[in-house]
Amino acid sequence: MLCLSKKMDVSHGFERTLIVSPHPDDEVFGCGGLMQTLIQSGKHVELVILSRGEAVHKCCCPNEEEIIMSARAKLTDAANGILGLPVGRIHRLDFPDGDFISARNRTELFVALGKLVEDISPTTVLIPHPYENSPDHEAATNFMENILRGSSIPLCYYCVWTWYHMPMYKILRLRYKNARLLQVGDRESKNRAIDIYIKNRARCGISYSGDLPKPFIHAFRWKYELFFLK
Repeated sequence: MLCLSKKMDVSHGFERTLIVSPHPDDEVFGCGGLMQTLIQSGKHVELVILSRGEAVHKCCCPNEEEIIMSARAKLTDAANGILGLPVGRIHRLDFPDGDFISARNRTELFVALGKLVEDISPTTVLIPHPYENSPDHEAATNFMENILRGSSIPLCYYCVWTWYHMPMYKILRLRYKNARLLQVGDRESKNRAIDIYIKNRARCGISYSGDLPKPFIHAFRWKYELFFLK
C-alpha cells in the first residue's frame, strides 16, 4: 500500500521548521533523521517540548517528579545536541504530562503555542500523526491544526506510536498518497540520540522514557523515517 518511491523533498518549504513534541523523546524517535538533515542543509530548526514527561514514572518513582523532569530535560538537550540542534532552539512549555486535554491546560497550551508560532514564523510545522492513539499526541496535533487553520503554513505529520498500536481500521484509512519517506543520512548519530533517551535509567531501573517495547524502539532504528503531508 505504501509507495516507497515517494521520497521526502526538503529542498524547499523547510527553511524555518518548528517541530512540536508532546514529550521529551518524541522528536528524536519520530523525526530525528529529518532534523539532522535539515540542520546539515543549513535550515533553521526549532523544537518545542510540550511537557516535561514526569508522568511516565508516577507509579514506580512516587514523589520524584522534580528529579524525573530535570533528568529528562538534560537528556533532551544531550540527544538533540548529537543531531546538531542548539539548546537555545529548544522551547519547553511545561504542561502536565498526560493532562493536555483538560479544560484549563487546553486553553493555556493553545495560547502558548500560538505565541510561539507567531514568534518563530515557521515555514513548516511538524506534528504527531492524528492516528497516534495517544491522548497527549492527539491533543497536541489538534491544537496545532486549530492554531494554523486558515494559515498558509503547511503541516507535516511524523510517526511515533503510529508504528506500534494503531488500530487496523485506521491503518486502512491512512492517506498513503501523502506518505513520504526520508532516508536517515547518519543513522549512527540518530541511534546515539535514541540511546541517550532509552539507556539512561531512573532509580527504579527503568528508562527515563519508560519501559518501551522492543519492537517500538526497533522501528526508529530503521533506515527511513515516515511522514505524511497534510
